[in-house]
Amino acid sequence: MDSIPAVAGEVHSSNNESIVWSPNDNAMRIAAKRDSPTEEEWAKLIRQLGTELWRLKMKMVDHSGDPLEEMKRAYRHLKSALDLLADAGFEISDHIGKRYDQGMSLDVIAFQPSSNIESDTIIETIKPSIYYCGKPIQLGEVIIATPLK
Repeated sequence: MDSIPAVAGEVHSSNNESIVWSPNDNAMRIAAKRDSPTEEEWAKLIRQLGTELWRLKMKMVDHSGDPLEEMKRAYRHLKSALDLLADAGFEISDHIGKRYDQGMSLDVIAFQPSSNIESDTIIETIKPSIYYCGKPIQLGEVIIATPLK
């Protein structure tokens, strides 16, 4: 019998199940254990993790992509996490500033007319594209600026 803090009660393991007792509501819950996550569960985790790391990076860098002065120390650790994903074959791609072509594998959230541009341009990324060994596992979600006609 393993103990966890009193707020959560105790865990009693039996065969392939865990029983968790919660003193707060005197309820028991049984959760079946699995040997390992499915391939889709791993892919979902990587998509979510990649998106959140990208969002964090966007908060830590300036327009040129360099870390903000007050973020330099923390950015090193974020960069290490992103490098681990890259070394494992994952690429997280932000499309801001790129020319948009209708054949691109992107999920366009909105088109926004703009007088400052000459061709369709990606002006905002809501979610980055994520690739594994060059194959998309998450389509980016973007907003496109279109020239006024």
